[in-house]
Amino acid sequence: LCANLVASKSRAFLPFRIWNLNGVTVAVTAVLGGTAAPGDAPIRAFVKLEDAGATLARTVRDLRPVADVTLMFAHVGREEALRLARTVAGIDVLVAGHTGVHAGGIERLGRTTYVDVGERGHRVGHVRVTPGSDARGTSIPQVEAALIPILPDLPAAPEWDARVRGNRR
Repeated sequence: LCANLVASKSRAFLPFRIWNLNGVTVAVTAVLGGTAAPGDAPIRAFVKLEDAGATLARTVRDLRPVADVTLMFAHVGREEALRLARTVAGIDVLVAGHTGVHAGGIERLGRTTYVDVGERGHRVGHVRVTPGSDARGTSIPQVEAALIPILPDLPAAPEWDARVRGNRR
């Protein structure tokens, strides 16, 4: 899924999916930020990356009337992820990756629950969302998140880390 990645004049991926899970309608979408595919990245020859904020706002606006819960994935930097969580109306849960931060934390930003699972491939994020509501019937999902180490027994290899860093632009 990716709402803001466009190939020529058509979507490169489905912009969203909607599921009915035990009577709860869940809408899921995702966006990429510019740092995920910089302007000189080879993929840019084939696709266009629309503005993540504008695309997400439009997509959420269209999904909100039909969804009990809106779940967004954002492969963006931390500041952009926080901006999206604070400014795009209608997001219940925003899960951010590519932030480069060993966070694994959950923050409540207005109506949106923000979950940061990024840490450059050292860990995988595990997020559990349970639908819920307040006394007025407003959708307020309960969210649990954790970072799970990938290969936790792997010894440190500073020489390989240096080689990898040397190959990045």
